[in-house]
Amino acid sequence: MGNRAVVIFKHEKTLSPAVYLHWNGGLESILAFLQEMDRRKIRGGSNMDYQVARFIHVCCDFFDLAGATGLSVGTFNAPKSLTPASLKAICPGDNGVFVIERSGTCKITQYVDGKMFINPISRLSAADKEVTEGIAKAMAEARPIVKDF
Repeated sequence: MGNRAVVIFKHEKTLSPAVYLHWNGGLESILAFLQEMDRRKIRGGSNMDYQVARFIHVCCDFFDLAGATGLSVGTFNAPKSLTPASLKAICPGDNGVFVIERSGTCKITQYVDGKMFINPISRLSAADKEVTEGIAKAMAEARPIVKDF
């Protein structure tokens, strides 16, 4: 039970370690976490380990807002390549696997039940968009100051 997803960052042919989210794995939450990474000026590009570490940081910051006592975030090795079989093997059910490219503009591909959705944002309902905005707002209010390093 949960709202599970696996998130993998990609740059060209390089894949990050995979991040498992047991809670808040829906597209509306993933988008809010990515928006928060942008707001915090977390760079994209080729450093996959950095992106994954900061993504986990953002997710855990969000879970801390509600005083969560049971974080369900994990990491594991991503597949060596993105094939239907390799994605099916790591798919947790629910929301599937998100592959995110953050070089310049953010590109999201979602794999669920053997289907691929490029730019799944276009499938979000108005209610889901409100959830994304609510999560993004809560995170910005909890950590309003963002410094350049």
